[in-house]
Amino acid sequence: MGLERGNGVQQWIFQRFSNILILVFIAVLATTLSSDLTYEALLNLFGQTWFKVYLTITLIFASLNSVLAGWQIAGDYAHKVNLPGWVLTGFGVLVTLVFFISALLLIY
Repeated sequence: MGLERGNGVQQWIFQRFSNILILVFIAVLATTLSSDLTYEALLNLFGQTWFKVYLTITLIFASLNSVLAGWQIAGDYAHKVNLPGWVLTGFGVLVTLVFFISALLLIY
């Protein structure tokens, strides 16, 4: 999905889908750990392959959602602070990439 060529409806749908994945992740985590919130329970949950796969997919969508939101904000406000849009977007991409790699290292 090219940010410049994508239309607003596609971006809106993508963001809503990403948000649903994140909410489902939070719901699964909350319901799984609601009765037994211990280190062992977390270790067991995060050790399961299905959870790692779902967490990775959710992380990918959350990261892409973050880049899209940063691009939208940069497009709206970059000219107000006399910066080219690519500077703010690039900064957002860099921060998102660091977050994504750090999270993957924690997961695996």
